[in-house]
Amino acid sequence: MNLFQGRVSRTVYFLSTISLSILTSSVIKFGKAAIVSVNIDILLLEFILMLGLLVFVVFLVLAQIGLHIKRWHDMGKSGWW
Repeated sequence: MNLFQGRVSRTVYFLSTISLSILTSSVIKFGKAAIVSVNIDILLLEFILMLGLLVFVVFLVLAQIGLHIKRWHDMGKSGWW
């Protein structure tokens, strides 16, 4: 599946943008809360939680970028514009 090809309607764009933004912010918020609640002495577990959070947020950001590029292409502009 290629995130950067195809078309997306205006309604799908706005609903997807809102839902991805809410999901990204809640993942970051709950991820920070989980990391803070971990005992300071357990550094390896904290590192693993932060790494997992980072990977998940990167995937969410890539999905948002792909959605924005599709919408730019629908408006007749380059994704780099």
